[in-house]
Amino acid sequence: MPNPIAYKKYNKTAYLFRFNRPDTGKRTTLRLGVVSKSVANDFGQRIDEILECNKYQTDLSPKLYSWLSKLEDETYDLLVRAGLLAARQASTLPRLKVFLDDYRELKKGGGGRSGGWKPGTSNNRKQSADDLVRYFGEDKALHEISAGDAEDWFQWMQKPAPKGRGLSAATASKKLKDARQFFRYAVKKKLIDENPFEDLRIPTQDNPDRLVEVTRETVQKLIDAFDDPEFKLVLALARFAGLRVPSEVSCLTWDDIDFDEETMRVFASKTEHHSRGGHRICPLLPELVPYLQAVRPADAKHDDFVFRQLRGPKLNLRTPLLRKIESLKMEPWPKLFQNLRANALTDLAEEHPIHKVCRWLGNTVDVAMRH
Repeated sequence: MPNPIAYKKYNKTAYLFRFNRPDTGKRTTLRLGVVSKSVANDFGQRIDEILECNKYQTDLSPKLYSWLSKLEDETYDLLVRAGLLAARQASTLPRLKVFLDDYRELKKGGGGRSGGWKPGTSNNRKQSADDLVRYFGEDKALHEISAGDAEDWFQWMQKPAPKGRGLSAATASKKLKDARQFFRYAVKKKLIDENPFEDLRIPTQDNPDRLVEVTRETVQKLIDAFDDPEFKLVLALARFAGLRVPSEVSCLTWDDIDFDEETMRVFASKTEHHSRGGHRICPLLPELVPYLQAVRPADAKHDDFVFRQLRGPKLNLRTPLLRKIESLKMEPWPKLFQNLRANALTDLAEEHPIHKVCRWLGNTVDVAMRH
């Protein structure tokens, strides 16, 4: 490492370095000026790293690049005049919005074992990316976001509006997990040296205030109030069998329903990347049979979907359910369909071993116990 050489400048201690220029091989002098000894030592170490990169024709490390990007133009020009670097150009590091847009585009259209995102996941990740851009700005350089900045962003997410986003701790935690994933990719691409979100503790994502009891009687009242037999079946599958709405109900075909064996095969895109390709077998409960028979056409084929109307990417089941609840003068509950599934799990666990219920509903025992 070029050692800093002390000299006097205006009766103060200044430092200079002597080394061979990488472009000509001639001896040169770089006068750093009046700085502390620790700053001079650090500068000498950086010069040594640049000399090594020039010698072996390797790229500057993200950490060194970050250090250089923070230098004042005057100091940076000292390195240029010494033949260590080319003249400073506009930063080629992607800015925050460009990086996030490119990463989301890379992950689109996949799912399952491909490692890509399904449409619902992609939409959630976009919302998290938008929150990062909203706080830091579109043109924020990735290496300029520190661990402290990341923590400030996480706190801002939970502050009430207008000073923050006003999100619950559970929702903010999910977005923190997304930010951590984004910046892990940036580290892998060597765009940054460290992930500023990596060491932030993620609080629990469960919100017990949003877990409520929805009785079978309540749901039966709603089922009876609907004229559409398909909507009746949606509510029955969600509350009695614990299927996820809409992802699992919309995938059901008549080949999945075995009336003789009293079983039902369910495909869960959420667990597709796990074993068995996301399929599981659960009991065909007696209370489901009349609702299934009500929508089954006489000429139904095995590969026909059970739901012919209530399916598709733009399907909105929440709004009509809310309207029906309000028309019956009932109090809406949070997480309309998620709570139906959670209540189904509770009922089934009272009659069957928890490990069997988890296998039927496609979740883990830890998750089940939290609900």
